[in-house]
Amino acid sequence: MIKKLRLRFILISMVSMLAVLAVIIGAINIMNYYNVTANADQVLEMLKENGGSFPDPGKGLSGPRDFDGKNGHISPETPFDSRYFRVTFSEDGTAAETDITRIAAVNEAEAQKLASEVYKSGSASGFSGNYRYIFYTGDDGNKTVIFLDCTRSLNNFKDFLFASALVSVIGAAAVLLLVCLLSKRVMRPVQESYDKQRRFITDAGHELRTPLTIIDADVSVQEMDTGSSEWLDDIKAQTSRLAGLTNDLVYLSRMDEGGSRIQMIDFPISDLAADIVGSYRERAQVEEKDLTAQITPMLSCCGDEKAISKVVGILLDNALKYSSGRGNICLTLAKRGKYVELAVTNSVDQVDEQTLQHMFDRFYRADSSRNSAKGGYGIGLSIVSAVAAAHRGKVTASAPDPHTIRIAVSLPAAS
Repeated sequence: MIKKLRLRFILISMVSMLAVLAVIIGAINIMNYYNVTANADQVLEMLKENGGSFPDPGKGLSGPRDFDGKNGHISPETPFDSRYFRVTFSEDGTAAETDITRIAAVNEAEAQKLASEVYKSGSASGFSGNYRYIFYTGDDGNKTVIFLDCTRSLNNFKDFLFASALVSVIGAAAVLLLVCLLSKRVMRPVQESYDKQRRFITDAGHELRTPLTIIDADVSVQEMDTGSSEWLDDIKAQTSRLAGLTNDLVYLSRMDEGGSRIQMIDFPISDLAADIVGSYRERAQVEEKDLTAQITPMLSCCGDEKAISKVVGILLDNALKYSSGRGNICLTLAKRGKYVELAVTNSVDQVDEQTLQHMFDRFYRADSSRNSAKGGYGIGLSIVSAVAAAHRGKVTASAPDPHTIRIAVSLPAAS
C-alpha cells in the first residue's frame, strides 16, 4: 500500500508540474508566434498602403506607418531586411503584373502560382509556406497579393519552440529524479507508522488468542458442571465472534505484507467454486433465498488456493447476509482474457452509491448503527481486496440496476 501511495504521490507531482510547465511554455510560444504574425502583418499593411513598396524616408513622408520609431519593429532598416514580392490580377483573374525585384528565392512563375492559390482561396491574409501574405483590392479595382518572406522569423520561432521543449523535457526528467529520491524520505514516517500498526495488529492478534482459548475452555468446563445456560451460551458466542475478528485482522495484516506469503500454484478454480457454492445451498434454503451458479467448467487459476477459497466464501456469505428478503444470489465464473473473473451478484432493496464507494474500506458497514445481528465486522470485503491485490488482480463493485449489487474479482488464469 505504501508503494502505491508513493507512486501516486510521484504521479500527482509530475502531472501537476508538467501541466504548469505546459501552460507556461505554451503561453510563451503562442505569444512568440503572435508577435511573428503581428510584425509581418504590420509590414504588409505598410506595403499595401504604399502601393506594394516601402515609403522613402528621405522624401519626408509622414503618417502612422512611416519610420518614426514608434511602430514596433518597423524601423528605417526594415526595407533592407525584408524580402517580398507582389502579384496583381486583372479583372478576369489572370496575373497582370508581377514584381519580384525584392526577392531572389522565387521566380515569376512560382510567384504567380502562389498568388493564384491565394486568389482562388479568397483569404484576406495568412501563411503560404514561409510566406505571410495580404490579399486586397486596390483603388483601381484590381486585386493584389503581397507576400512577405518570414523564413527567418519562423525559423527563430521553431528554434525557440524546440529549445523550450527540450529544456522542459530535461527539467521534467530532473524533477522526476528528485521526486523519486525525495519521495522515499517523505514516505518514510508513513511507512514506519504503517509497519508499526501492522505489527501491532499481528502481535495483538497472537496475544489475544491465548486468553480467548482459555475463556472458551473455562466456559466449556463450567457448562459441564452446571449445565447449559443463556449466559454461558452468550459468552461462547461472543468469544467465538471475537476470535473470528482476531483471526481476520491477523489474516488481513499478513495479506498487506505482500505476495511473499501466498503460494502461487495452478489449481482447478471451477471445482473449488462449485464445492463452496454447494456448501452454502442449505443455508440459502433455510433463509429462503435462491442461490444459483454459472461456472465455466475446467477453469484453472494461478494463486493461493486457501486464500481464494476464503474469497469465495466471503463473497457468498456477504451476499446471503445483505440480500433483500427472498433475494437472488448468483455466482459466475468465466474466463476473461488472461484472467479468471469470479463474480457474485445479489439483489438488494436499494443500491446506495456511498456503499459502493466504500465497500472495501476496513470496518465499513452499510448499517451505520453497527448492528451485529447479521454478524460480520466490516472487514470481509477488505480481505477480498487484499487477496486480489496480492495476486495482482483487482476487485470491483458495481450496480447493474438500482436493486442489484455485483462484486467481481479478477484473478490470473493458469498458464
